[in-house]
Amino acid sequence: MRTAAAVIVAAFILFAWGGLVHGGPLGQMGMKPLPDDKALMEAIKAQAPGNGTYFGPHGVLVVIHATPDMADQTKAMGPMFMGEAIDDLVIAFVLVLLLVGAKPESTMGYATTSGLMGVLISLSSFVRFWIWYGVTPGFAALDCINVIGGTFLAGLAIALIMKGGKAKAAA
Repeated sequence: MRTAAAVIVAAFILFAWGGLVHGGPLGQMGMKPLPDDKALMEAIKAQAPGNGTYFGPHGVLVVIHATPDMADQTKAMGPMFMGEAIDDLVIAFVLVLLLVGAKPESTMGYATTSGLMGVLISLSSFVRFWIWYGVTPGFAALDCINVIGGTFLAGLAIALIMKGGKAKAAA
């Protein structure tokens, strides 16, 4: 029962933290708005006719995730939020399994171990996107803040639930 509760609470924390990071003042870090994305999409369609990730040898990387009618996707975020919630549940489940296996002795041990897993995830994905694909350092940093902060906070919650609120405070 504690394991299920830890997974659900940790997933909620990951989801909520991600919402705060991406919906807060840092949310657009490393991104610039396009003045007319519909005009750009019409030009891109000639070279990249469908959804996907496209690249060119001159440093062009294009990710297309559009509906056939070019509808404003910010008006239909429900399916994306659902996908994120499911992803957060899977991440929380894996975090709980890893932390139970690692058996940190303290609440901060749980949080630190979980946060270090977030560092590993960030280095193996977002930093590589910066190195290889040219995403801005700000964009990579935003997702690192999201993942490292979220996994650290989820680790705190997992410790409190799995140890029944009796975990030692010091590492």
